[in-house]
Amino acid sequence: MSTAVTLPGGLVRDGRLVRAAVFRELTGRLEQRLAAPADHPPAVRVSELLVAALARIGSELPTRALIEELSVGDRQFLMLALALQFDAGPQWRQLRCVHCEALSDVGYELSELPMSSAGAGYPCSDVQVADQCLRVRVPNGADEIAIAGLDVRRARARLATRCVIAVDGVPRMPDEPLAISAEQIDAIDAALDDLMPQVATALSTTCTQCEAALQLDIDPYAAVSPRLGDLYAEVHALALRYHWSEAQCLRLPRERRRLYLQLIDQSLGAHH
Repeated sequence: MSTAVTLPGGLVRDGRLVRAAVFRELTGRLEQRLAAPADHPPAVRVSELLVAALARIGSELPTRALIEELSVGDRQFLMLALALQFDAGPQWRQLRCVHCEALSDVGYELSELPMSSAGAGYPCSDVQVADQCLRVRVPNGADEIAIAGLDVRRARARLATRCVIAVDGVPRMPDEPLAISAEQIDAIDAALDDLMPQVATALSTTCTQCEAALQLDIDPYAAVSPRLGDLYAEVHALALRYHWSEAQCLRLPRERRRLYLQLIDQSLGAHH
């Protein structure tokens, strides 16, 4: 069964925001692909996973270019929505206190992570600094890839310049040279924070021993974690019972695969 979601930001098409996205049915083949070891930088990997997992955005097929046009907030949201198809239950992490070094178990739910709304005028805004009007847009997947591997200072400056789409009304391309001041970079950062929908990537908690304030960092891009051991156990059970090939089992939608497994359990129970 495919899953439809509404993007917090969306893509501009013909002057309006397109926010509808639909995931493909989860099959064993797709689960294998999502669980494959990452051999690219995280931002590139996210693009690959979303191309594989999505059926469409609006009326468009999920090409790599389309996925990298999505804002960072939309990409984070989609990765969390994909993760929830695998595990909608509580997540648990161990966090070491920086003060007393005690370990605390911290629980949270992906579905309850706070997410800010898109700001007025999304996906663009005007920033007026030093007698210059800069038209900026929200950062997207292509920007994430462009700044991968840079140190914080260089990444911040490059991201700011890439997001400037016009200077005093004159359009510009993302990689065109642009001299901007530290003051302008700060102003662009502030404008983009107000403009872009963002998933909370940190949760506040306290140490269970000394009650010191702690912060749990969450990476929305690392939330997708299919368990291949469980998948292969299910394939084994289906093949053993129905004599289907591995390829046939992996082509089954996840919900139907689970239904057959329930039927197998019921029939085994009936014989005891």
